[in-house]
Amino acid sequence: MSLLSSSQPVNISEALKARQAIRIGLATLALTVALTLTCIYLAVQNPVWQMWAILGINAMLTIAVGIGVWMGRQGRLQTGFRLIIVATLIAIIISPLFLEGLGLISGLGGVLIVLILSPQALSQREINWMFITGVGTAVVAGVIDVLGPSNRLSPAALLFIIPVLIGLIAVISGVLIVRQFRAYSLSTKLMISFIAMSVVSVTAIAFLSSDASRTALTREVGAGLKRLAESQALVVGNLLDRQVDALQTLALNRNLQDSVNALNSVYLNNEPDAIQAKLEDLDRDWQAADDDAPLIRSRINNLLSQVELAQFQANFPDHTEVFITDRYGALIAATGRTSDYYQADEAWWQAAYNNGQGAIYIGSLEFDESTQILGNIIAVPLYAHDSDSVVGILRSTYNAVALLNILSVAEPGETGKVELYLPGGVQLKPGFNRPQLADEFSSTALAQALNSNVDYIEFIHNGIPTFASAAPVTDITNDPLIANLGWILVISQDQEEILAPVKTQEELIQLLGLSIIAISGAAAAGLAHFLARPILRLTDTAQQVASGNLAIQATTETKDEIGTLATVFNSMTNRLRQTIDTLEEQVTDRTRQLETVVVISQRLTGILDLNDLLRQVVTITKETFNYYHVHIYLLDEQGETLNLAEGYGEAGAEMKRHGHAIPLAAPKSLVARAAREGKVVTVENVRLDPAWLPNSLLPETYAEMAVPVMLGYEVVGVLDVQSEKVGGLTPDDETALQALANQVANAVHNARLFSKTQQALQEAQKLQRLYTGQAWQQFNSSRTTTDYEFRQSTLPPLQSIMTPEAQAALQNERTIKIQDGALDINNGQEQAVSPSQPSIVQPPDDAPATGGAALATPLKLRDQIIGVLGVREEGSNRRWTEDEIILIEAVSEQMSLAIENARLFEEGQRSAWRDQVISESTAKVWSSAEIEEVMKAAVAQLGDKLQASEVVIRLGTQAELVQE
Repeated sequence: MSLLSSSQPVNISEALKARQAIRIGLATLALTVALTLTCIYLAVQNPVWQMWAILGINAMLTIAVGIGVWMGRQGRLQTGFRLIIVATLIAIIISPLFLEGLGLISGLGGVLIVLILSPQALSQREINWMFITGVGTAVVAGVIDVLGPSNRLSPAALLFIIPVLIGLIAVISGVLIVRQFRAYSLSTKLMISFIAMSVVSVTAIAFLSSDASRTALTREVGAGLKRLAESQALVVGNLLDRQVDALQTLALNRNLQDSVNALNSVYLNNEPDAIQAKLEDLDRDWQAADDDAPLIRSRINNLLSQVELAQFQANFPDHTEVFITDRYGALIAATGRTSDYYQADEAWWQAAYNNGQGAIYIGSLEFDESTQILGNIIAVPLYAHDSDSVVGILRSTYNAVALLNILSVAEPGETGKVELYLPGGVQLKPGFNRPQLADEFSSTALAQALNSNVDYIEFIHNGIPTFASAAPVTDITNDPLIANLGWILVISQDQEEILAPVKTQEELIQLLGLSIIAISGAAAAGLAHFLARPILRLTDTAQQVASGNLAIQATTETKDEIGTLATVFNSMTNRLRQTIDTLEEQVTDRTRQLETVVVISQRLTGILDLNDLLRQVVTITKETFNYYHVHIYLLDEQGETLNLAEGYGEAGAEMKRHGHAIPLAAPKSLVARAAREGKVVTVENVRLDPAWLPNSLLPETYAEMAVPVMLGYEVVGVLDVQSEKVGGLTPDDETALQALANQVANAVHNARLFSKTQQALQEAQKLQRLYTGQAWQQFNSSRTTTDYEFRQSTLPPLQSIMTPEAQAALQNERTIKIQDGALDINNGQEQAVSPSQPSIVQPPDDAPATGGAALATPLKLRDQIIGVLGVREEGSNRRWTEDEIILIEAVSEQMSLAIENARLFEEGQRSAWRDQVISESTAKVWSSAEIEEVMKAAVAQLGDKLQASEVVIRLGTQAELVQE
């Protein structure tokens, strides 16, 4: 008959599991409904076809989830949850075709949903396949997200809501996975673990490498933007420098210098005020004259204008207006009519003349409304030939169209912009022929870019993340003339475009990571199946063993730990088979142990002496169970101290001699702890227990068990058992010793009761002996003959003559024999005649002379001597045998009882007679109704019953009777 049974623990009932699955399905439905409502709102706000497609996908997913939940409530839980999982995975694959940036995180959400939903209703095999499918879906969704079409949407609301929902799902799934992880099959656990490690490691590596790559590429892109800004600022500065060089070259023309110097001679011998007045008159005439006026033509059509200036303008067409003034600011020559004749009142002229010292002047860019030209004024001084004396000023209006062309050509990419910031908070942009007022945000960003020692800055411009870099305009020689203009060239570009290489790098890393995850997932599935297969087979073998098939053996497929486990399992099965085969023998041994406890208990119950009882307890317990040492403590009457009552062997005797005791409140004592708690205290290795109280008399103690001896709820004492082996005391010992301790408690209680009863009995016997002695004294005084002597066939009474042996027997209260004329006192401690040598006692001096053999033994009744029985054979050398002594002592005992019975019988008869007399007299007295009749009846009854000659009854008070 098999003693094995198969059982599979179940954490929750099927009904409870189904309800939990429905609740999880409803939670999934709530998430899809919330996502669909969000898509409806976004579609209304941004009604593009991609948004409507996303709305349709989510609506279909919500419907599928709703149908799945409904099917689950109808009892088709597996089908319903399959529908929910498949619909979710399909939606995750399609969504990246219309949304950008959510493929991978949506795929992760799909894996989590699979891990949440599949264990609720699917089998272990389906869970594995669903998990693999979920991982594959995540990989595909990530690839589509990277390689998908360029016209996808990136709505900020969904980019925020979906990660939040995925995070919520991750938290929920984390809790459920931890709770359900123990219920997963081994292959599922291995797959989850392998893929989780792969995802975590690949994600960490991808994140770190992507971050490092992004940082490096961003720094490189920013540095390139800085270099571009610096190079373009240098181009602008060099352009201005070339224009200045061109004018300076013209100013070095000797013909031009001599002509201007010669024209200055007209002012000789004139006062400055007169010169000033004359030039102002000419300026008014110039402004009032028409183009054909002689004054106008004299300045435009002269040799300098037609030859030198015209030739310069032909060579440098961007110089739209070129003219020369003399040292007083009067116009000498010009390529075209100027607005004024007198120029000395202009700021540029004064800066170029520089109080006769001369200086180069470069003006700011300004828009000329009349010519519709954006340009700036450049003025250089004309020096006299072979002299540093300023004789005039050469001035040009430089057309900045070339500058605008430089800015336009330098714009990087499709979103790049090159802007020139000028003093006064204005900026020059390509496409604008006049300076624009710079916005406050751009000015702040510009200041940040210039004041911080960085290559670039990142900021939001018109809602678009932007990179920008700035460089001050200067020339290749870092001429202060150009550098002090305060022009700043700024190049900006949208972050998305400038970081396109970074994005490409990140996409490559993402694709590589997804590929690794896909390969790892496939490898994890195969490896999990490969590793789990031997264990699953071993599990199947174990289930068969559990069902009772002990003949089956596990197949050892490998030489690793699993193979070792199979070998050990086979060994365990063999041992289990052997154990079952010998189970009845073990049960018999256990029964025999319990029977031994019962037998010991029965033996202890029959012992009424407490000291003997405790000695038997420790001896039998130690020798029966082969313990190292056993001793027993009893609690004193005050309930404060545990006194050693008995211990085994010399150690126990030594402790008992020294009055070994343990206070009940002792903190370092297993015995005291067991007594306080009323529970068994077992320590497998007392050397490691701080509460153990060592005993030098028991050096080999390693394990100890203190069993409280309890009578009901009252602790009587503690049975302390010790073993010389670590862990030598087992729960079986605890069971047996607890049962024994209970019996010891009863036996101790019985022994104590017996001791008290004995004390009470001794007190009663003492009183009885006292009563018996008094009764026999009274009985002897009423008897005239108390001694009898047997001589052959006659039994004549004796006088009160005390023989020597009788006197000795009464004095010594034991049997006395006379042999060879000497008294032999038998000391019989254990029996009537002791084999020890008797002591010789000389007869009393007043005792009559004796001869022959005699034997006397006292008659005892309840240890009270009531007489003496003697046997004599005069003139004989007879020696009394042991049988004869036993016989005479037995006869004396029976004679004592018989005499006592006779005495009691006589007393009973007298008592009965008294009772009868009293009864009859009382009846006669009570039958009379008159006082006189009562008195007569009483006198008559007493006189008759007592044979009295006279009976007197007098009535009266005490005083009257005393007076009489």
